[in-house]
Amino acid sequence: MSLAGKEVLAAKFEERSWEERDGAYLLEEREVTDDWSWLRNQWHLVVDGDVQSFTVSHRLYSAYELSELLGRVGFSDVAAYGDLEGEPYDTDAERLVVVAQK
Repeated sequence: MSLAGKEVLAAKFEERSWEERDGAYLLEEREVTDDWSWLRNQWHLVVDGDVQSFTVSHRLYSAYELSELLGRVGFSDVAAYGDLEGEPYDTDAERLVVVAQK
């Protein structure tokens, strides 16, 4: 599985960012809640003056937390990586990629 890990978010966290692509603008606002357990994202998409907003929340896990949870439900050989190519999961990681067997 591939997700945004707590460690990656903490190292690169920005409360707000925006980008422009092909004349459309995307503003993203982020809020970490519940002691770094959840991330709430609000996306505001502006296209030709029309604004659409979306809110998404998702649970945050550290590599340790996710490895422990997977072990408790019967997975073995749990390994964490920093990307899909198998780079180390460290402060330079792009994502938290966890591979396990059952």
